[in-house]
Amino acid sequence: MAKYHDLGIADAGFLSDADYSASQNRYRFVKTASTADQVELAAGASLAGPLGILQNSPCAGEEAAVRVLGFSKLRVDTVQQGDTTTASPIQIADYLTSTSTGYGRNIYIRSRFYI
Repeated sequence: MAKYHDLGIADAGFLSDADYSASQNRYRFVKTASTADQVELAAGASLAGPLGILQNSPCAGEEAAVRVLGFSKLRVDTVQQGDTTTASPIQIADYLTSTSTGYGRNIYIRSRFYI
């Protein structure tokens, strides 16, 4: 079991733009919504970077606790988008991005070029 690390950093509070009370919505990437001070689940490829990770399961209009800094759990997608093969396991120092449903996944890079 993973150890819990507390850096003494409070989660940021935003309003939820939709009902995320289902338990599978917890620990997914969120982004800012079109309405001020609200968040929604991250939308994947069009998203440059998520705001943080949802820590609770709020109903629409309730406070959403978003972890923007520090340690957090994250639900991950184990299948590459548009592919039937499984993704490589997430390793330390992997770059994570959001899927179209707010799940995390590592970016698979076939080759790296260093200049």
